[in-house]
Amino acid sequence: MNRHAGRTGAIKLAVAAAATTAAFVAVSPASANAAGNGCISNGYRTISHGTATCTADPGNFAAARGDNSSATATNGTRNIAIASGDSAAATASGGNRNRAFASGNHSTAGAGSFMGGSGNNNVARARGANTFAFAGGANGGTGNDNVASATNSSSDGSVEADAYNGNNNTATASKTGTAGYAQAFAYNGDNNTADATNSGNDSGAGAAAHDGDGNKATAANSGNDSGASADASGGDNNTAIYTQEGNDASGYADAGVGDNNTAKATNGGDHGAAFAGAGSGNNNTATASNTGDGSASADALGGDNNTASATNSGSNGATATATAEFGDNNTATATNSGSDFAQSTATATDGDNNTATATNSGSDIAFATATADGDFNAADATNTGDGTTEASAEDVGSTATASNDTSGHGKAVATNGGTASATGACLATNTSCP
Repeated sequence: MNRHAGRTGAIKLAVAAAATTAAFVAVSPASANAAGNGCISNGYRTISHGTATCTADPGNFAAARGDNSSATATNGTRNIAIASGDSAAATASGGNRNRAFASGNHSTAGAGSFMGGSGNNNVARARGANTFAFAGGANGGTGNDNVASATNSSSDGSVEADAYNGNNNTATASKTGTAGYAQAFAYNGDNNTADATNSGNDSGAGAAAHDGDGNKATAANSGNDSGASADASGGDNNTAIYTQEGNDASGYADAGVGDNNTAKATNGGDHGAAFAGAGSGNNNTATASNTGDGSASADALGGDNNTASATNSGSNGATATATAEFGDNNTATATNSGSDFAQSTATATDGDNNTATATNSGSDIAFATATADGDFNAADATNTGDGTTEASAEDVGSTATASNDTSGHGKAVATNGGTASATGACLATNTSCP
């Protein structure tokens, strides 16, 4: 009876191995080196030719094709490892039903275990030259149902995707341009998602969602000589999105160290940068957008329900900066659509329910600055022409408004509960002019 059962199991494995072998042969790229180097193993029998190496425990399947290629499926059951390409390596081990697929020269895929980790139902796919993908448990950790996909459509550069030490994490990295890199990491939590896409040359895209649950990081780069980075970490349900479509530009979106934070930075111009950071609090939102030369920065941190938005559509040094921090329900908005050193700055700090808004639609060294520092304060500064406009509100219930439509200076300061408003070339402190 036992002998019959063992024979039946061997027949089933042989049939499964034959079917997988047929699929493996069908999808393997044709190359001169690969023609004489190949192997296959189902744990009961191993067939090998040339420099390819296959290792499998009974109940698992390993196949490799290419010069110095290798496939390993061990320490579990129903693990599958397939490697295709010169120096390609695939490993599925440290658990059950793990699948690792490496296709391309110098590609590496690992599913299940890495550096003493373990996991089940993990999938790792490395497609193209110089790709690396791992899904599972690493450094003694455990990971289940993770998916890591790395795709490189060019012959140079590198792509890496890792999803590990948690459950249902997804990391996807792809690159279609020459040189450069794309990296995506989702780890140390559950249901995290990291996506990195690089369509440019000599550039990079990196996304990381980690140290929490439900975090999402997305970085997209379609320009040359530039980079895009997004990091969502340190809390739950954080989102960081950075999109870069310009040349010689860089940007970063960071949402972390809090709950339900969102940071989004978009840069579509040349020689510019966009930064958005939301962290150290709950329900914070930071948005920075730059479609021309210069920078747009937004920070919301150190409190709850803070919102910071910076928009820059100008060029040649135009800057919009908004900061809301160290308080609750703060809002800072800076908008700049001018050029030639036009700058808008809004800051709401160190208090509750503060609002600071700065708008600049002019050019040629036009500045609009609004600062609210205290409780229930609001500061508004508007500049549609050349010159400088500044509004500052401090202490409880203070309001300062400065508007400048022509060249000159307008400044309004409200302290100790007063009200100030200024228009044109004038100065107002706890009063209004003209």
